[in-house]
Amino acid sequence: MLALHLYDSSLDWFRQLGMVGTTQPGVIWTGVSSYQEIEAELQRIGGLGGRIDELWFHAHGAPGIVIMPSYGALVGYVCLDAGNVGQLKNVCFVAMAARARVFFTGCNVGEGAQGDAFLLAAGPAMLGRFGGVMVAATSKTFSVPLVGEWLPPWGHARVAKVSAGGNVVLSTSGFTTILPSLPSMPSLPALPRLPSLPGLPRGPLM
Repeated sequence: MLALHLYDSSLDWFRQLGMVGTTQPGVIWTGVSSYQEIEAELQRIGGLGGRIDELWFHAHGAPGIVIMPSYGALVGYVCLDAGNVGQLKNVCFVAMAARARVFFTGCNVGEGAQGDAFLLAAGPAMLGRFGGVMVAATSKTFSVPLVGEWLPPWGHARVAKVSAGGNVVLSTSGFTTILPSLPSMPSLPALPRLPSLPGLPRGPLM
């Protein structure tokens, strides 16, 4: 299995400390700062005969938008949106594996009508050849140094199930199923247990 993680190379050091699992076999992390660099990396992987099973975008977001770079002269530039994501169709046609998964970890990318419009455009372009699943958070996300990137317990994600040929069905996923296989997004640890108190049974903290 091949997983490609594209991260905003201008992200601050605190955010980058949350990107763990970078040395695992079959995992590639590549810093990018523009649409052109995203396209070039997908083209490079496809040209080498690679087939990407999981594609991750680690960048700031807004409803229907992937934002990068985060710092510098072009800070806040709209890197991907419903208007240009379709241009990735040719490189994704070669680079993406059958039943691949695409994850956008930036805040609010899948939120509202703009989020739906983005997924409806991105799904067929990136996964239309063989089908797959695309996931984008509809709430804020955050990064914990050396632990990973997390979606808060109250958060949800918008899921686009794409069939071969490009038909898209949208649904909403709860916290328990969000981003299931991201190495840097572990499940929440078990809650601590209450100490024994007179007259009270020991049990989990609610």
